[in-house]
Amino acid sequence: MGANHFILWFWKVSFPAPFICSIVHSNSNISLIDENRELIGSAGAMEQIIQAIKVHGTSLHVAESATLILRDLTENADKKVSIVWLGGIACVIGVLRAFLDSATVCENACAILLRLAYNNDTNSASIGHEGGIPPIITAMTKHHENAAVCQWACCALWNLMLNNMTDNRKMIAQYGGITAIICLLYTSR
Repeated sequence: MGANHFILWFWKVSFPAPFICSIVHSNSNISLIDENRELIGSAGAMEQIIQAIKVHGTSLHVAESATLILRDLTENADKKVSIVWLGGIACVIGVLRAFLDSATVCENACAILLRLAYNNDTNSASIGHEGGIPPIITAMTKHHENAAVCQWACCALWNLMLNNMTDNRKMIAQYGGITAIICLLYTSR
């Protein structure tokens, strides 16, 4: 059994989800390899990762690890559908709200929300209605010196605006998104 298969074996024997998130996260971004994405999905890992966020939502380490893994998995269209179906939108928004001081969580969560919203009106509307816009804007303003957070946050807002134009545009303006983007443009010169 290779190292990747050994680590994924843990999913099947029900080790605690935070422990698994930690191992997968620390093992050279194991979920970045396409074969491993399939193994993680087939082993029920997405359910465990989302459950880890729900149960251990106060742990920064779990939040960082779980959002990194979900971020990697959202590169696959089928995995995005599964993440949404499992309640991933609300979980990601919740973990973003809880860890706005963590640039790592903000970067990962904004990337996940961007990818879930990309060319998907339903997901864009859900992100807006679940309250995802204010924490994206807050992440961008809190971490205005972190290029990765700002890039993912701006792109997420762009996709949310394009795919659910009326409601999300109003929310972006209402919660200071336009001002935040303009300030970011001035400070990044």
